[in-house]
Amino acid sequence: MGRCSSSLWSFQIDVSILISFMYEAAVSETDEGWSELADLLSRQFRESTVVIDAGSISGSDQALLVPYRFDTERVRLHFEQFANPEDNIGVKALMTGPVGSAFDMHDGIEEGVWSRDPSVQGILTPQGFTHGSLLVVEREPRCMSSLLLYRGDRAGEFSPREMGFLNAIAPHLRRAFEVRRRLREMAERERNAHRLLLETSTGVLVTDGSGYVIHATGQAEAALASEDFLYTSFGRLRAKDARAEAKLNARFTGGVMLIQPDVEIAGSNGKTLALRDLPHAAAVSLSLRHDARAFHVELYTTGKPPLEEILKERYRLTPTEIAITLSLRDGISVISIAEQRGNTLSTVRTHVKSIFQKLHVHRQAELIARLNRLGGTA
Repeated sequence: MGRCSSSLWSFQIDVSILISFMYEAAVSETDEGWSELADLLSRQFRESTVVIDAGSISGSDQALLVPYRFDTERVRLHFEQFANPEDNIGVKALMTGPVGSAFDMHDGIEEGVWSRDPSVQGILTPQGFTHGSLLVVEREPRCMSSLLLYRGDRAGEFSPREMGFLNAIAPHLRRAFEVRRRLREMAERERNAHRLLLETSTGVLVTDGSGYVIHATGQAEAALASEDFLYTSFGRLRAKDARAEAKLNARFTGGVMLIQPDVEIAGSNGKTLALRDLPHAAAVSLSLRHDARAFHVELYTTGKPPLEEILKERYRLTPTEIAITLSLRDGISVISIAEQRGNTLSTVRTHVKSIFQKLHVHRQAELIARLNRLGGTA
């Protein structure tokens, strides 16, 4: 009885230590805590190799991969070739295995299939790993989290007690991943708000959901002060031009998440003031209000500049990104762009991701619509 109680108490202490490491890693600004957690898990599971994976299989921006005692070059080459369930039973297990319940990777696999799997041939066998255990922590449309443990013949199979241990820490690991994602999202919003301020140095105007001005910078502040284009009435944003006034009113009666075409206000001497919606996340970060709207404000003296100049000056696109943007506008596929430029598909996709981030769009159709609003149909 005493030995059983002592064993259980030891097990509880181990769990509490690991759980504390999980949450410390979740709130850390670096990923060092996950490496420490991998080290603890390795020792807990008799010198296993530990892979903590938060979303990288599904392509999430919040990906985390800590391969403890793996040859990381083998892992990189492997995932470039076999990171899909058709080619890899390990990935298939990730996609179809039970969520929140640990299982032995050998379970349910026909004899001989395990040794033929690309993961085993390319990563495990060369490094002496013969046994694997998998815990799928969560599986969502844009996020898949898992914990994998591998070890060799000397350590043997995973015991029922070890599998129970994995199941015990599963809910805490899921919450730690969620905490980490939330904190990363908040930090990303802060970075985006700062970046938008730098990119829109000509002027930023922030209002609440009803159009009352919260603050203004640069040309937005100057325009309000001069009242040539914009003015405030009892704190509410108004436009001198009747058409622009109607468009502003539409902004403040619709949802704050909706991004609409630019508002242009014609002034004297051929000058035009343009207001462009910024993403709702930027408005929230700049104002700390969920009902806020934010506008980039820019004064044009001779109408709109060429599209290439807008992409360079307003959105800070590089010459390569500008060329790829124009190709996407013309309906050229990413594969064809890579062939025309002599780049790898991965390189072009990296440029496209950067372009989407800078222009605050998520799909090619949204990009083309944005370019058309900027006068990019020529």
